[in-house]
Amino acid sequence: MHNSISRDYFVGDHGAPFDRGKGACYESSVKIPFLLVDPTIKGAKGVSNSLVSTVDIFPTIIEMLGKEKPLDVQGESLIPILDNSNLKVREYLYTEFNFHINSSDSFYPRRTIRNNKYKLILNLLSPEMENNIVGIDGDMAYQLSQTEKYDSTWVRQIFNRYKSPPQVELYDLENDPNEIHNLAGKEEFASIENELKSQLENWMKETNDIETKEMLKSISPF
Repeated sequence: MHNSISRDYFVGDHGAPFDRGKGACYESSVKIPFLLVDPTIKGAKGVSNSLVSTVDIFPTIIEMLGKEKPLDVQGESLIPILDNSNLKVREYLYTEFNFHINSSDSFYPRRTIRNNKYKLILNLLSPEMENNIVGIDGDMAYQLSQTEKYDSTWVRQIFNRYKSPPQVELYDLENDPNEIHNLAGKEEFASIENELKSQLENWMKETNDIETKEMLKSISPF
């Protein structure tokens, strides 16, 4: 008789492509549920606050099979976290967005880096172009944010920023989880902004981000 062991991975979708939804790089755009079930692991059970990505799933499986990760594979094995939920496998987490559908009207590339506290978003076409990915699937959030009800409110502020974003956005996710207050350009946050910019630039080079390289010729944020 052949005994098989079921290892199950459950990853959620990013939801609807609404404004500040998965058509962007905010936490409401990229944060999804991820569950891993493996009866062979006897370590900690529960919830981990470690930074993980879907690119970490394959390296995790590779290690479970007792193999070495190929050099050209991104991601980190999550085995250390499964053994101890308080550990972490990465210092930074990277995300990116290019377009919603294959159309020039929906192309608005963004690159993102975050650590446990801060998050930096690089809007590659700002300030040359506004973001045209507004109102997908009939979403009325941006239009409603422009009504009198939201005059002088943070709702108007964040949706105006979504429509016409600055080149750099920086947020303190610990104290501002909804990414309302942009800290980019503020002197007291210059060191963390420069650190995240540098790490993001290294990641773009390591991943051979061709589109980014072309954009950098004209807007050069670093």
